[in-house]
Amino acid sequence: MTRPVHRRFFSSIASAALGLLVVLPTIAEPLVYIARTHRGDIGLVDPITRGVIGGIPAEGAPSVVKIAPDGTYGYVGYERDQTRVLDTLSGQLIEPDRSWDLPDEIDQILFHPELPLAYMSGESGVAIVDTNTHQIIDSLPSFARPALLHLDLEQDVLVAINVHGDIEYWWLDSGYHHFSPASVPKVSDMVVEPSRYFLLTEDEILSFSLWRPAHSASEPREPAAIAFYPEVKLDDLFPATPHLGPALQLELALAKGTIYVGFEGGIKKVECLNSNSTGATNCPGTDGSHGGAGSGVDLVVSTLDLTGGGDERGLEGHMADMIPYNEGRELLVLGNRTGSLVDTATMTLIKELQVRSGTGPLGPADLAPPVASCEAASTSILGFIRAVNALNTGQGSKQKLISQAKAARDALKAGDMNTGRLKLQGLVWRTIERSNLAPGAEQHIAPEDASELVCAVANMIARIDAAH
Repeated sequence: MTRPVHRRFFSSIASAALGLLVVLPTIAEPLVYIARTHRGDIGLVDPITRGVIGGIPAEGAPSVVKIAPDGTYGYVGYERDQTRVLDTLSGQLIEPDRSWDLPDEIDQILFHPELPLAYMSGESGVAIVDTNTHQIIDSLPSFARPALLHLDLEQDVLVAINVHGDIEYWWLDSGYHHFSPASVPKVSDMVVEPSRYFLLTEDEILSFSLWRPAHSASEPREPAAIAFYPEVKLDDLFPATPHLGPALQLELALAKGTIYVGFEGGIKKVECLNSNSTGATNCPGTDGSHGGAGSGVDLVVSTLDLTGGGDERGLEGHMADMIPYNEGRELLVLGNRTGSLVDTATMTLIKELQVRSGTGPLGPADLAPPVASCEAASTSILGFIRAVNALNTGQGSKQKLISQAKAARDALKAGDMNTGRLKLQGLVWRTIERSNLAPGAEQHIAPEDASELVCAVANMIARIDAAH
């Protein structure tokens, strides 16, 4: 689905630069967006360059950020304020329109992958938002505040684990609400594989399946069938490591027979292998057959301690999120004020990121999807410099852009792709900065010219990413 973002997001900065709004994502996709609650902004991490590239002022204390499936916009939820719209293409919050009606005080957001709908949960339940109009079109009441949400398209059901550890769910075609008092204590994370829900607590992994009775179309009030599987004690998967603190995050790569468990102070990786070969097999408890380490399965456990020491700050006693990217070859782990990039094959620290968040911990994060590229008249650095020289703008703008372009060319010539990419990325932000100046200002760059420049640089960066 192509989102006509330029028809709605008429910000004061870029209302005339429709092309600029369309092309910007190609320079930094995918980006990781982090809710930095105590800093009052949305932090940005570029997985390609493995660095923090800045922040977007959030005008409050953001509790959650979620990017839409097409990557061009997202929603920012707040602890005490109304939800805001984030334009990822211009890197700013959109000034609310009078017709918008978005919920207050939310901490969970899900986008429907096929329809223009978003599900936002808070104290009073779940609000269903039309993402074309940014208006609440329905509300789903809950018995207790939803803590974790999942949208199951196959079953046409929205499933929540509430703050008391109970299962609540809503049939989306009828809106009927059901409650199953599971009372699972202290659920810290939920991961969903096809037809299977995995819940992480401080000392075990629980799982269940939920399915709709075949005749429920004629009986829309009928509850789902729910089956729990034997629990998996974390002590059965790996030796206890009290100094790492409680388990907080869970990631599954079941096709590879791998489980990642994140703690306050580190990560454990469990590889489940056949005893008679090196091939992956089902990890204990993930196939419903048993809860412990069954016969024929070898568990290979790797531990990465992220409690800090020496020149490393570590997670500082908090794990806010654990995000796989680069096809699962790396994990971005967010702690109190730092992020850790982890090589999943060797379970070693690649790099520590200073993703500071004022005096408090980082919030949840989201990995934005890629967005299609654009077309430009020239996608070479020399072509870019010629285009800059022809601009109707002040010499100051021209000199800064040309100087940055030459620095990028020198880095690429020397084989330093990361530095070259960063210099090119800087060209984009500097171009946008100059297009944001008031029309008529000496150093102003017209939006249509900025669009062409950004598109050219975006394609240069795309070629670097494709080659590396």
